[in-house]
Amino acid sequence: MTKHVPNPLPDLPRPTKAYHKTAYPYISPDRPELSVSGKTLFITGGAGGVGRNICRAFAQAGIERIVIIGRTLTSLNEVKSELESAHPSTEIAVHAIDVTDVAALQSVVRETGKIDIVVSAAAICHPGTPTSTVEPATLSDILQTNTVGPFQVISEILHHRAIQGWNHELKVIYISTALSHIHVNHLSGYAASKAAMNLLLVHLNMQWNDRGVSLFAIHPGLIYTSMTGKVFPADSPIWEDGNLSASFCVWLCHPEAAFLSGKMLWAQWDVQELLAQKEWIEKYPWHLEPGLCLPTTERPSQDFFTVDNRLKN
Repeated sequence: MTKHVPNPLPDLPRPTKAYHKTAYPYISPDRPELSVSGKTLFITGGAGGVGRNICRAFAQAGIERIVIIGRTLTSLNEVKSELESAHPSTEIAVHAIDVTDVAALQSVVRETGKIDIVVSAAAICHPGTPTSTVEPATLSDILQTNTVGPFQVISEILHHRAIQGWNHELKVIYISTALSHIHVNHLSGYAASKAAMNLLLVHLNMQWNDRGVSLFAIHPGLIYTSMTGKVFPADSPIWEDGNLSASFCVWLCHPEAAFLSGKMLWAQWDVQELLAQKEWIEKYPWHLEPGLCLPTTERPSQDFFTVDNRLKN
């Protein structure tokens, strides 16, 4: 009999009482309020397990055009055929290129024109192994795909938007992982690559948010894919509904989610509870951002002081 590992994530501290494992009505792509009609989605890793669900959700929400980047043309054509069959009014374009191929990405971004939504879902992972035994070459490949690649994609789209003089709202969603802030020793290289991009996203938000750009990092959940299936068996009860994170991405593109720009979010957190905390989150802008967790959310007051023994009298 297979020994199953329980899902530990619902037991961790979180900002909402509810922990969703499946999609729910408020974030349904069928809600008219969440319509993305007339918009263009640019997604990397769109033929993978997580990315494919996201493409389906945006097509369901009425998106006009989806540009899908992936490494395998066969998989890309499969998702293209599926989406065109289910949503004939949505234009689908696929490009078989690697996210680390800067020149190819620049060409596709310029060819695509105006982009409204960016989802960075391409990722690779190393086999489970103690941290000190991760091969340096493997770690380098992971950082290139999970950190440098997404940074290049997002930066290229931001700069192309600025050069063209466009001032439309742009939503950027990076598919991160809870492992970026939870210590799991045997997947440390993967976790580090995601944590690095989370922090870069915070700095990109500081630079671009006042210019109509919202950027989010999200933990999509424990979703069974070809990558995660190498860690846990397919029949494990640990898996969560991939439609949840896909619907969450659609909701993030609604104006009411803009106050969460620059944050690290879990798709399992209840969005109506997050909305109820909007005032508090805006008051403490470092809340839900990667960084040092201290026992107080208040900034140092006049009662605090600095000691530096290097100073000369």
